[in-house]
Amino acid sequence: MVSVLVAYMPSVLSTVANIDDAFKWPGVYVDSPALKHRHTHMRTHMCGMSMATAFSGICTPSCAREALVHTLTNHSAPLPAPPELVGCTERAGTCTWSYPAAIEKDPQCRIELLCLPHPPLHLFGDIEEFLSATAADALSRLDACATPPCWSDLKSILLRHNAVNLSAAYCYICDAAHAFPFATMLVAGHPCVDFSSLGSDLGLS
Repeated sequence: MVSVLVAYMPSVLSTVANIDDAFKWPGVYVDSPALKHRHTHMRTHMCGMSMATAFSGICTPSCAREALVHTLTNHSAPLPAPPELVGCTERAGTCTWSYPAAIEKDPQCRIELLCLPHPPLHLFGDIEEFLSATAADALSRLDACATPPCWSDLKSILLRHNAVNLSAAYCYICDAAHAFPFATMLVAGHPCVDFSSLGSDLGLS
């Protein structure tokens, strides 16, 4: 499904002529020939899904998912509540989901995350707080090197046994240490500053 969405992105972007068009992309997606017959499939798999984000920024993934669900709800016949929601207060046919956690270092972005219609239940700061002391020390030594580290150097540290500790980091919402919660999907990526026209605009260089 993700490959279908990515492949159709050029067609979606070609329809954007002004700011109003920029908010119509969910409808263009779900009405596309590639996806029109898969509405029920998409809604079934989105219902009850949970998502956590790292390097969250203003969390465009959660905004995009909510836009898709809203559009699919208006395009598809109502579905029964997923099994894990049967007996809960959610109305049958409603696509529900949760946003268990976000990790974002920038204070202004953390404020933006809390303003979302469905903000994260837990909000953590620096992702390095989840590193073990040994891994954090090894990364600090890499940062001190004159040349930027390559991926193989980082991988040898981060994939080492016990390099990551998800059991405790400061949560800005709880105002206390909290474990990183389980989610069915984790979305993460590098900061957009190097690629943004409002940033350095240097790309991979």
